[in-house]
Amino acid sequence: TQGVSSAASDVYKRQKVDFEVNFLDDDLTKGLNGFKINSEQWYVHYDPNIEIIANTTFTYDFFSWIDGVVMPVAWKKTFDKGKVFYTSIGHDPMEFEKHPDAWKLLTRGFIWAARD
Repeated sequence: TQGVSSAASDVYKRQKVDFEVNFLDDDLTKGLNGFKINSEQWYVHYDPNIEIIANTTFTYDFFSWIDGVVMPVAWKKTFDKGKVFYTSIGHDPMEFEKHPDAWKLLTRGFIWAARD
């Protein structure tokens, strides 16, 4: 895998929940504000070599064992001579209309990954 695999579909059966998206300090997130979203909150297995640029914290809403677990929502990494950008936001494209900073992150990530 290039950086992440999901365990969410088995655990949550794609239920939408309200959760916070927190942007971390990075050029791709500069000037963006965290937001609350109603979407699929993914519990993922991820490569420790990714650079996490946005995250979310799970709450006790589903299972006690997941309370307080912090998971990546967006990340980037270099891979060989290429670059990889990922965000879990956007399974429903309307999320980008409702959350302009999610759209800005997506477009910045594409530009970052496409440039040398």
